[in-house]
Amino acid sequence: MLFAAEHPLQHPSVELAKYRALGLPQSVLEQVLWQNAHRILRLESP
Repeated sequence: MLFAAEHPLQHPSVELAKYRALGLPQSVLEQVLWQNAHRILRLESP
C-alpha cells in the first residue's frame, strides 16, 4: 500500500489524518507513508 493524496482537492494533512485514523501500528504507517514508495522507486536513503 502506498500513501496517496487528492491534491489539490484536499490538503495533504487531511489525507494523513485519514491514514492515522485507521489505527495502524507506527511501523506499518511508516511503510505506507514512506518506505514502500522508497523501495519501489529505488530511491537513495536520505
